[in-house]
Parts: sequence; C-alpha cells; structure tokens
Amino acid sequence: MIIQIQESAFHQKDLIELFPLGITLAAEAQRPYLLLREQKGDRTLPVPMNPVEVGVSLTQANPTQVPTSPHHFSKLLMESLAIKAKQCVFVEIKGTFMYVRIYFTGSPLATSVKLRADEAMSLCLYLELPFFATPEFIQTSREFTSQWEVWSQTQITRQNTNKSLIQ
Repeated sequence: MIIQIQESAFHQKDLIELFPLGITLAAEAQRPYLLLREQKGDRTLPVPMNPVEVGVSLTQANPTQVPTSPHHFSKLLMESLAIKAKQCVFVEIKGTFMYVRIYFTGSPLATSVKLRADEAMSLCLYLELPFFATPEFIQTSREFTSQWEVWSQTQITRQNTNKSLIQ
C-alpha cells in the first residue's frame, strides 16, 4: 500500500506549529530524519532528509564554528528583493517524498513555492521559519515513515542476500 496525501486547502487555525527537536542518524540505507515536535503535546513529525541536507543543517547549528551556510546567498538575495519568507507548511506526501510549501511576502509574482521537504529543511532552519502541519498530515507521516523503514530494511536484506550468493 502506498501512502499519499494530496495537497488541499487549509486554514491557518487548523495548523499545528512544530519545533525542531533534533536529527536522527541511522546506519546502512536508512534515511536520517529531522524530528519536529509540537511544543505542548506529544505529536512528532519525522521528516526524511538527504545526507547533504543533514550535513548543512548540522554545520549551521554548530555554535563552535564560524557561521557558514550555502543558504547565505539566498537570504541576501531575498532581502535585496524585499522578499520575506514567513512559514513552512507540510502539504503533501507523494511516493517516497514529503512536500512543503514555503509562504512569503514581497513578491508581485508569487506568494509561495512548493518543494520536496528533503531539499528544503536546511533552508527553512537557516531562515528560522516556523513549521506547520495539519493533524492529519502528522498522523499519515508516521505511517509513511513506518512503510519507508520496512522498504529500506527489505532493500538491505536483498543486498546482503545478493552478496552472500556472489561469494
């Protein structure tokens, strides 16, 4: 069964604000996750990330290093154009990807852009955007995460079986 959520209209009052809790690092073929958590409650949203995004996020968050980020140029460009990013909302699950919509003000051409979550998390963290999702999205994402973990474990087992057959 493939889990999907199609993007649909929502009201700001229906959204739950989520705060960064940490990043999980796993071995083998399992994805790392950014964990976002409701401030007063027990809902957690695990967001799959790619290794590059994890590295950028960890580097940006390291207080012992001189602040550096590949997103500095994007921030300066947005500021020079008077574009202000306002929030990041999780809106869709499609296949093995989550999607977010980043809302902004100041552009006469658009008010938001939709991106894969695994490509946008370090930018959103760098811009210190608030994260939001609907309760339905959070619940479905947990099923999505479980399904992904089963699939990736199956892939690891297949690879190990194939290695054994070759040897």
